[in-house]
Amino acid sequence: MTVTYDALLDWPVAASIDSEAEGLIKQGESFYDAVAEAKGAWDGLSENYEAPEQQQLLHALDPALRNAESATGATALVASAMGGFASALQELEPRRQQLIADAKTFNAKECPSDDAGCAVHQKEEEEIQQRINTLVEEYRQKIKDCTTHLAGINSEGDYSDPNAPDINGAALGQAPNLGTSIAQSREFMKLRVSRALRLWTNLGDTKVMQWLANRKWLPSWLGKIRGSIRIPLPPKTTSSTSWSLKGPRPPGNYWQRFATIFRETFLGPPKPTTVPSGPTVTMDTTKGVVGAGVEKAGATTSGVTTAGRVLGRGFFIAGAAMTFNSEYQKADAALKEQQPGLSDGERFARAGEKATARTGGQVIGAAAAGAAVGSLLPVGGTAVGFAVGLGVGAAMTFTQIGGKSLGDWAGDAGEGIWNVGKKIGKEFFKGIKGLFG
Repeated sequence: MTVTYDALLDWPVAASIDSEAEGLIKQGESFYDAVAEAKGAWDGLSENYEAPEQQQLLHALDPALRNAESATGATALVASAMGGFASALQELEPRRQQLIADAKTFNAKECPSDDAGCAVHQKEEEEIQQRINTLVEEYRQKIKDCTTHLAGINSEGDYSDPNAPDINGAALGQAPNLGTSIAQSREFMKLRVSRALRLWTNLGDTKVMQWLANRKWLPSWLGKIRGSIRIPLPPKTTSSTSWSLKGPRPPGNYWQRFATIFRETFLGPPKPTTVPSGPTVTMDTTKGVVGAGVEKAGATTSGVTTAGRVLGRGFFIAGAAMTFNSEYQKADAALKEQQPGLSDGERFARAGEKATARTGGQVIGAAAAGAAVGSLLPVGGTAVGFAVGLGVGAAMTFTQIGGKSLGDWAGDAGEGIWNVGKKIGKEFFKGIKGLFG
């Protein structure tokens, strides 16, 4: 039995890192001083040159000076990260040296031949190996912390935590949710009363016409003179629109409500419904020799306005497009770094595929979460929908699990499902091709 301590060897020297960090700061300051000196000399030339473009030339080096300031700030931040890593190494160094010595001492021992001694020997080996593994894990975490800090340095020479939630992006992402809620709150109600003039006669049913119809010298159709005609009249229509932010929750049990809310997330609110309204007036054409009257039938149509439905779907698509754009930018940047040999077309296709899968996972995940919460609430309406959407969006952005947000986990799930489906599809078509090959 031996203790493996290779991971403790060849660690960087903390003092060397500190020295390089100090040198980096000096180089950054020297670079800024050189650019500032050049800028000062350039400004001094303005006294010897007069022309319409004088001011343009005078400020030609302004961007260079700003970039020099950014570079100096960036070098200082890099040096700070290096110094922090060096300090962490110094703290770990005594434990590293001690563990190396303990491992060498243990490996030089022979395992006792008796069972009790061998068990003690094995327990000591496990204890030292566990201490080594713990230290190595701490060391790797320090490296990860340093690289995270370096990754947060932006082009302006400032620091922004790459793992911090994008608050501005999250707020902007709620704009489509708000737009959808407002648009779909616009409802209308239209009452349409259909009218028609009904004219009728039952002349053939009179005793006189029946007597005449039974005469042989007169036609029998005289006893059959009856019927009616309907002359449509212009309908009366009254309509009104209003904002409706609150409404009843969908009918049915929990899963029926869940299905309704989930479906409406993608398809929008239900189409307007029409129900009979008001008394219906009809004429009894079987009475009287002749008659006339106006028939009426009312119907009320209500629901979300057409403009509200169209705008609501437009805002929903806009939100999905914003998510896709964000995922595409991240995928494109990752491919540029990880696979620089890809052509623009290949990178575009792969980034688009990845972004589509991840967007689908996030949109479906958010819709399912919103439907799950909304189905529990005793009320409904667009205001409740917006509040639920706001809460779900915040949870997916700011809730971190294992270093990832819920939105990232939903995107990973969508990407995983897509990859599995693509693999199954390839195998299926490969099998079909083999049947005819």
